[in-house]
Amino acid sequence: MIYELEQSLLPGSEVTILATNSVEDRHKYIELLQRRKGEHFKNVGTIKQTQGSLEAGLRSSETTELITNATRAFILGDENTPECMSDASAFAAMLVIRKIFESTGKKRMIPVVPALRDVSSPRLCRNINVFDFLLTSFIPAQIISSLAVQPKIAPVLLSLVSSTSAVRITPHPISRYSRRLSDCNISFWEAMNLVTQSGNVLIGWTNEKKAEADPDLLEYRVSSSALELLPETDWVINPSDKMTKRKWSDEKDLFLVIHRKGNVHFETSE
Repeated sequence: MIYELEQSLLPGSEVTILATNSVEDRHKYIELLQRRKGEHFKNVGTIKQTQGSLEAGLRSSETTELITNATRAFILGDENTPECMSDASAFAAMLVIRKIFESTGKKRMIPVVPALRDVSSPRLCRNINVFDFLLTSFIPAQIISSLAVQPKIAPVLLSLVSSTSAVRITPHPISRYSRRLSDCNISFWEAMNLVTQSGNVLIGWTNEKKAEADPDLLEYRVSSSALELLPETDWVINPSDKMTKRKWSDEKDLFLVIHRKGNVHFETSE
């Protein structure tokens, strides 16, 4: 999980791990991971280990401060715990986080993503208005079924998820490929050709922002009307309509591209 964050965070970011097991054991495990990889974290500047639980968060000022200062949270399950109990703990943690924000007077709710293991848990998510989650038991089934239908995608999947992969999936502004197109009208097909010139592959982009914003469906993702969610980025992956042009803003919109690690991006002169 930390290595996934390492690829997405900005340099100097802080990651805080809240768990009930020993802080010393977790420090040793992090050091062991870095020795195995043969490299230290670059973007993750600080890893703060805290011993405790979210259930005690309302009674601990340290845990309350930790949650209210966070920009996002990931809830991981315990592999040694039965699936139903692990998911129930994740749901309880979600509600505790909301309660902490309400008790401190915070008006905005951070993105919180729980990892669920039981296939029936997504139906329970609707009862507490949770729509962002990771169903770990479903992902392997998706991969196996995809390979069964089209075995040729195996090298592609391996190159994307392998720890020794030479490629990464990252968001980039259009100005990284062409300064003159910072604010323009562009189709997905034209964007693909633009990105391909640098050796990358465009797989998606941010959803077009309309002049009159649609009602924010994210407001229904919290049970309390007193909380507002931080704005999230809506992505469109492999859009079906690749020829229709859309309005593009370099300040708000991003490309989602696959690129080789160490690949040098360049601007097109035209």
